[in-house]
Amino acid sequence: MSQDRSPDPRLANVLLLLASLGFGLAVVCGVGWWLAARGPVHLADLDPEARRQLGWELMSVSPGVYAPASFEPRIGYTLGRRKTITAWNDTFEANALGFRTGPVAKERGTFRILFVGDSWTFGMGVRRHETFAEVAAGMAADHAGLPGPVEAWILALPGYNTPAQVAALRSLFDRLEPDAVVICPTPNDNHSLPKVLANGSLAFGGMEGDAFGDPHPVTYRIHLVDSHRYDERWRVALGQLAEVEAWLGERRIPLMFFFTGTWPEPMVHRLMLEGGLTSPFAITPPTWTTEAWRNPQPVGHPTAEAHRRYARVVYRSLAELLGWGALPDVGPGEDVPLWRRPSAGEAARARGFQAKHTVRGIGTGFDAESPESFRQCVAPSMDCPGGGFGRGATVLVRRRDGATRLSVTVRRLADIPSVYPLDLMVTIPSPAGGSRRSVTVPADGDPDLTFDIDIPGDLRPGVALDVTFEVDAVSLVGSGPTARSLALRRIEQI
Repeated sequence: MSQDRSPDPRLANVLLLLASLGFGLAVVCGVGWWLAARGPVHLADLDPEARRQLGWELMSVSPGVYAPASFEPRIGYTLGRRKTITAWNDTFEANALGFRTGPVAKERGTFRILFVGDSWTFGMGVRRHETFAEVAAGMAADHAGLPGPVEAWILALPGYNTPAQVAALRSLFDRLEPDAVVICPTPNDNHSLPKVLANGSLAFGGMEGDAFGDPHPVTYRIHLVDSHRYDERWRVALGQLAEVEAWLGERRIPLMFFFTGTWPEPMVHRLMLEGGLTSPFAITPPTWTTEAWRNPQPVGHPTAEAHRRYARVVYRSLAELLGWGALPDVGPGEDVPLWRRPSAGEAARARGFQAKHTVRGIGTGFDAESPESFRQCVAPSMDCPGGGFGRGATVLVRRRDGATRLSVTVRRLADIPSVYPLDLMVTIPSPAGGSRRSVTVPADGDPDLTFDIDIPGDLRPGVALDVTFEVDAVSLVGSGPTARSLALRRIEQI
């Protein structure tokens, strides 16, 4: 989907920020990338010049260049079709389908490689000819020994997740006529897909479910989490990739996966194994995704030199897969393998990586006033800190050994009295069905309401509990566009 570093543990009151800057609904897609490089942001602490700078940084990541994909809503959006666009360190013309790549029609005799992905595959921060897709196609033209031209067609945009990528590949396949396909997953491709605002920027709404089955949009601030819903969302993504793999196999189209972004190798093996995926795959070495290989913030994505290294991995993998000529200029330390099948031994290590990241980033309780709460919020439209949410929200709480229940405290919001009494449903999903608790928030009396919910017994200590809140009514807060219902104050384990 996009940039995949764990963000700074400090946090930002993004909803207040965006409402004041006039971005509308909720969280601009680029804010996840942008927050990785910034600390707390409260508009009251900023002078007018600082606010303008903040707005520029946000628009640098999610500029007003997108258009809804009305021809296939599951894709979500494209760039403005046939428009000249200046964004992400480049000026280019989007083609007839709204992508930064070549013409739609394929010339006779051309070998077209279709690259499917998100901002890493798009090449956010570099020019089109510097992307690993274009560089790899150039290497193929020079060394593959094919009789005609070789072309990279980049079916990728910032913010795309797996369902959007799969929908784009399926719906445009016949028009694009690829001869080979490279699908490029990143660690946050199990996040929700943003929507296009009226100004052409991207945002997450807070009022609807998503393609993975959650009742509201979801983004993980930590991209390796040991939680039931995190794993379930990847299972949905993997199921769609497996269907595409079989679909391309029926059409005799060669397929490989190139895992871009910062992937722990064991996690890739686990996903390939659990998803039943059988295509060859290569993995970007994490050392090629560090700050030294990235453009400065707010873009923060790989440099042109990093793309050249990625391109050599892709070319050598395709050459091994398709019998092309060897690449003569392999540098030291660049012998990245093409895996023909996942390693069960490597996959077994993945849980350790998830557990380590969960312990490091997810607390055993939740305090809305704590800066650490930002890491625990997976609903992008939720206030963290503050705890305010709209139609739905989810926070992560790491299960403590010996705890059997959660004590949850929510607070009625004084400036939206019309929504109370309010019905609230709290769930903790689990493989065995999870637990549920229904409560009614009264219209008067103590503004704080505290209640308990059982922790499902099949969720072991150390995992992150997905504590999900859903309400039956919301209201706009003040004069802004932010829909709210309640504020989550704290969660404690008992």
